[in-house]
Amino acid sequence: MPGLLQVWGQAPLSAHLTAIYIGLFPAALAYLTWSYAISRVGAAACTNLMYVTPVLATLIAYLWLGEVPTRLTLLGGAVALAGVALVGTLGRPRKPGEQVS
Repeated sequence: MPGLLQVWGQAPLSAHLTAIYIGLFPAALAYLTWSYAISRVGAAACTNLMYVTPVLATLIAYLWLGEVPTRLTLLGGAVALAGVALVGTLGRPRKPGEQVS
């Protein structure tokens, strides 16, 4: 970060406000929603659902920005969803002494 203070002093007020806004509000919103979700369904379920984020990002990019996903992107999304489904169905905790079937 050499030169940050020099460049920061030359930046217009709108750049300062934008940097502060991006630093505060998205982070605060993320922490609030994460805390709310964990309090409702637990950390394990929330962490598992984080794998759906790339799929949603691809869908939003397609709908809002008109970005057409490549085959590799769609394959990656399918792998992510398959992982979520696999962990959600087969990844349940075992009771002590329970046999794996």
